[in-house]
Amino acid sequence: MIPFSAYHHGKLSRLIGPLAVSITLAGMSGCFHYASLPPMVKKSSEQSLLITNARIFDGQADHPIQENMDLLVENGRIVRVAPHPLNVSAGTELQAEGKLVMPGLIDFHTHVGGTDAPPWRKTFYPPERTLSAFLAFGVTSVVDMGGISGQLQSLHEELESGDIAGPRLAYAGRQVTVAESHPGPLIEETVSWPISSLVKQWMMDEIDDNTDFQALAHSRIEEGASLVKIMIDRIPLNTPSMPLEIASKTVAAAHEAGLPVAAHIGTAEDMETGLEAGVDLFAHSVNSSELTDSSLEHLKQSGTPVISTLRIFQNVTLVSEGKNPVTAADARVMDTGAVQAFADKPEVTPAMLQYGENISRHSVDRYEGCNKMRKAGIPLLVGTDTPLLGASAGASTHAELYLLVDRCGYSPVEALTMATGKPGEILGDWLQLDGLGTISENAPADLLIIDGDPSQNIRDIAKIDRIIIRGVIIEPETP
Repeated sequence: MIPFSAYHHGKLSRLIGPLAVSITLAGMSGCFHYASLPPMVKKSSEQSLLITNARIFDGQADHPIQENMDLLVENGRIVRVAPHPLNVSAGTELQAEGKLVMPGLIDFHTHVGGTDAPPWRKTFYPPERTLSAFLAFGVTSVVDMGGISGQLQSLHEELESGDIAGPRLAYAGRQVTVAESHPGPLIEETVSWPISSLVKQWMMDEIDDNTDFQALAHSRIEEGASLVKIMIDRIPLNTPSMPLEIASKTVAAAHEAGLPVAAHIGTAEDMETGLEAGVDLFAHSVNSSELTDSSLEHLKQSGTPVISTLRIFQNVTLVSEGKNPVTAADARVMDTGAVQAFADKPEVTPAMLQYGENISRHSVDRYEGCNKMRKAGIPLLVGTDTPLLGASAGASTHAELYLLVDRCGYSPVEALTMATGKPGEILGDWLQLDGLGTISENAPADLLIIDGDPSQNIRDIAKIDRIIIRGVIIEPETP
């Protein structure tokens, strides 16, 4: 077997990475398609930037919209925010009268090596395409919740150096699980040996009572990870869940090493395990059971943030009901063959069909749970688990915002805050970027100029006029 370390850096890692993640996340078998799609964006200008006469949403739900404001950007930072006119010069000036300037969006649950193609047409893309798609939809920071550590480390370095255009990237690397638990059985069910063995080696660490938990945590630091991800959920449904004792040891070792822990959960019981173990955030809301009142109260007392991921479970439900989940916005990002494949007859394994039917049965429970969390004041962060199953990178972040407003009762401003200021406070701490997700002096200049007002109509988030990341203007890439 080729050692994993051989793939830690370079183009070979970048090529094999999407394939491995695609297998894992989409439950694939058989032939693969490689869609060599180009990046969707390019850098335009690196000069100082002055945005004039704008309306500003600063990323905080309790702050009013500021009218007739100027904003000066230098060296990737916001250096001045003041009433118009600021009376300064800059290399580039953008007139923003009648437009809203806001922080770039943050998607707190992604898999940048994944695929939005269906399992029955196994298509994967260059990760540069996926990263650029996030940015094309105004997502300027992402957290990868499970992938190949070497690939993610390489991508992070290239993003930071400006070699490729894309959002800021934090990542967990390999997912931590127990024997016969998710994602291991899914890999073995859908990928033939010996490839399945390689994919498991790339994608996960199996742990037990004999694991050196301190070494596990320190391996993540060596790989540049910002967090540890543990798997408590059951996929397929007949697989075991991570025991509380094992989860607790993993969390304790991670915390000792200075790393936060995110937990993948499905049921309220899984959530209780995560809370008892002391995890720092949940990678999903409860999605395959009712969110019980006792679990809600426990969650409220803990103050643990929850990542929303409503759109992906909506797609699982639609596919399990024989419906096409792909929107026009998704189709802008996806390979045309993958888009067409969703019109074909689905071909899924019995175990995954059972899982999809269970997710479908709990559709009402998911939205009721989201409403319960809103009323209880649970901190919620926008995340999508994309690209996956017709839910494409970037477009799904917008769709997630729509669901939070339409189905969970959040105001547009509250939803925007859950994708800017709230996650920015956490991610900014991980990446040592004070002010991330806000418009404030000395904050990172990750900005959107919107030709509309998503603080009043959430669907105006799609009316992006300009995207700025690290102080650099981003333009659409022509084919």
